[in-house]
Formats: sequence, structure tokens, C-alpha cells
Amino acid sequence: MKCKVKSEKLRSEKGSVLLLVTVALAAVMGIVGLAMDAGQLYVTNQQAQAAADAAVLAGAMDLYNSTGFNAPGLGFTGGSISCGAASTQSPCVYARLNGFSTPDTVTIKFRGCTIPPGIGVLPPVGLAAGDLICATVSRVVPTTFMRVLGIGMSTVTATASAAIIGGRTVTPLVVTHPALSGALTLGAGSSIVICGGPSIGIQINSNSPTALISGGGTVDLSLAGPPGNDSCAGTGSAFRVVGGPAAEPAGISLGTAAYFSGVSAITDPFASVAAPAAPTAAPATSTVVSGVDGCLTASCTLYSPGSYPTGISVSGNALFLPGIYYMTSGGFQGLTGGCMAMATGVAADPATGWTENMLVYSTGGGAFGTSGSFGQGCAQNFLLGSPVDSTYEGILFFQDRNSAAALTHNFAGSGSFALTGTIYLNDTNSAQYQTLNLNGGPITVNGDIVVSQLSLTGSSLTMYLVSAQSSIKQVALVQ
Repeated sequence: MKCKVKSEKLRSEKGSVLLLVTVALAAVMGIVGLAMDAGQLYVTNQQAQAAADAAVLAGAMDLYNSTGFNAPGLGFTGGSISCGAASTQSPCVYARLNGFSTPDTVTIKFRGCTIPPGIGVLPPVGLAAGDLICATVSRVVPTTFMRVLGIGMSTVTATASAAIIGGRTVTPLVVTHPALSGALTLGAGSSIVICGGPSIGIQINSNSPTALISGGGTVDLSLAGPPGNDSCAGTGSAFRVVGGPAAEPAGISLGTAAYFSGVSAITDPFASVAAPAAPTAAPATSTVVSGVDGCLTASCTLYSPGSYPTGISVSGNALFLPGIYYMTSGGFQGLTGGCMAMATGVAADPATGWTENMLVYSTGGGAFGTSGSFGQGCAQNFLLGSPVDSTYEGILFFQDRNSAAALTHNFAGSGSFALTGTIYLNDTNSAQYQTLNLNGGPITVNGDIVVSQLSLTGSSLTMYLVSAQSSIKQVALVQ
């Protein structure tokens, strides 16, 4: 009788253990199954996010390169579209290349997207700052083990937004000619000083072993670089040259940065900036007296934006209303004894909306320059380039990239002058390169310089890289 009771007890305990093992195994399998389903959903979500990011970046690049509302490759002017297997709009194509198309849901929205707080969105060419590209990418994913919980399907959704935002230039002083000896030439007694800006101060793209000719001049980048403001509080920025000399020449001060030769060339930072269209003829100049429109002398000649068939040559005191000045020949010259300044307290330019900025574009063989004592005796001797958040990205002097003539832009004379904005004198044809020649009094530029060739003869150039003037547009994800 005792053995029988013991046997039954053992069988009961074995049954309980089997039941516990079965329950535990089911629980473990359920956990593993849920982990597998969760892993599948996670991977799908990552893929969907990549597709959404690629789609909006493709659309934003269309906006960046467009000159009108209907961006090439984008194919619609507002609202939203649903991408199908045969959709040819670039956002749809890039979503498909990343594995998402019918029967997935891919929706591209143009305009009306929410701008995340704190993002400085700039307007594309011809569009408004709110013209963003947004994408929503969804896929219905069948589950396996989650079915036991009554979840047979799960929808994975990813969203992304892209826009054109402000970024920093790679370097404030770029000499672009690819092969010229003396692409940057510093004559005796000349100097370049850069304050603030990014970590690279000067780039010479010429591969010539004598791309830099120091000639007794000096370069001081010891106060350039981060923190990047205009207070000369930087710790140094780099000097880079594609060719040579291989060793750092005498007279160069770099602070904590270094001199590099044999580096790669950089692209023109303003290559995507479109030349302005030729406007209508400018109205005739007028004369304003002291105290009117910012005139600080007895009288000033007031210029208006528009087309100038023979260019502009200023002698005496001149004020410029905001807008685009288009030199079809003759260039833009400041003659002896004058000063140029922006008009103040005037109405916004109806064509650009600018209130105190100007762009001077020169084509047809005309050059930029000054002579004599230009700028002396003028308490407000500066011009202010286009806004950095505009199509022209802070440019003040813009030479036709396809100029048929190799021009020398001479800023000479015993006087001093200052300007705010970028000097952009780059020619796409290296045989017709543009030379900026600085010869004379001290020159202050609050902005960048991008030229084919730069030559200094007995002149001092000081560049203050204020953050606003070292900004360019770039396409980026904003959400």
C-alpha cells in the first residue's frame, strides 16, 4: 500500500513538471517570436526612413537647381502626390530605388510642410521659405508570432522633410585657377589678414609648383578660424594649396593651424548661384542734398538699380538704392576723389524686396575697380552686398563666369575703402581668367573673396568673416 501511494505521487510530480516545462517553453517561444516580429518591424522602419530621406533630398535638390515653380524632375507645383510604380518624379524614383513603391504608400508633399523650430530655412530660387519637401513612407508588415495576440498586421510609417538652409563656406579666400603660376602673388609690403571664419582660411586650386609667390608679402591667419566671429578672436586657420611651394614660405602666421600643399582642389562655393537676368534700363541719376537718403556731403548722386549699357563710373559722392545693377559693358568703377555708399531710409526695391543691399553684375568686357583716392573723406564709405539668405548669397561684385575676356580688376590708389559682401570674379574658362589686383591703400572686406587670380602689390587686405557673410545655401534634412 505504501509503494502504491509513492508511485502515484511520483507520477503526479512528473506531470506537474511537464506542465511547467510546456508552459515555460510556450512563454519562451512567445518571447522569441515577439522579438523576431519586433526586429522585422524595426528593420522595415529603418528602410522606410532611408527611403523617406532619399525622397525628400531628391526633391529639395530639384528646388535648389530650379529657376521656377515647377522644378525639373519634381513635376508638380504644389499639394501632394502619391507615388506609383511608374512615377517619374525624382522623389518617387528615389523612394523606389530604396525599395518602397506600390503596394507601399509613398506620399510626397510640396509646400505647407511644417518648419521645425530653430531651423533657418532659406527660400529656393523663385520660391518662398516655406516651400519644403515632405515625404511619408508606409508599409503594411504581416506578423508571425504576434498573431496569437490578435495582431496579424502592423503598419510601419516614416516621415522626412528637407529644405535649403544656411551653411558655412569651406574657406573665405579661394583662388580658383587650376594651373596658374602666381595664382596668389604677394608683392613686397603687401599683407593679408583674416579675422574669424571657418577652420580653413585660404585655398589655392592651382597645381603649379609656384601657385603661391610670396615675394616678401605676409599672411596672418593666426586670429582667423573658430569661434568664427569678426572679433579677431580665432586661434588660427589653415592655408591650403594644390601645387606649391611644398614648404611653408616665410611670412605666413597660422596660429594653431597648418600649411598644406598637395591637397585636393575645392569646388567653386558659388557655382550654383545663377547669374541675374538682364533688367530694364535704369532710370537717370538724380541729385540729393545733405541729410537726404543718407547723403553726408553737400550733395550726392543717387543711382537706381537696372541695366547700365556703358557701366557706372563714379567721381564724387554717390548713393545707391537697393537692388541689382547690371553692367552690360564698361564695368563698375570708382574714380579719384569719390565715395560710394548705400542709400538709407529708402523704400524696398520692388524687384528683390531688398531694403539696403545691392548686387553689381558685370558682363560684356567691363571690369570692377577703383583708382586714385577713392573712399577718402567719406564717413560711410561702404557698399552692402546682397542678403546672404537671398538667391545671390551675399555677393556684392559678380563677374560674368562666361566672360570672353581675361580681365584685371584693379583696386588701386592711395586711399582706403571698405565693403561688405563677397567679391566673386571667377571664370569657367581658365584661359579667360579674372584677376583681382589690389595695389594701394588698405582694403577691408567684410565677406568672402572667390577669384581666378589674386595679386597684391603694396596693399593690405583685411577680411572680417562675420557669420552672416560666410554663409551659403545647402540642401539638408530638417526633420
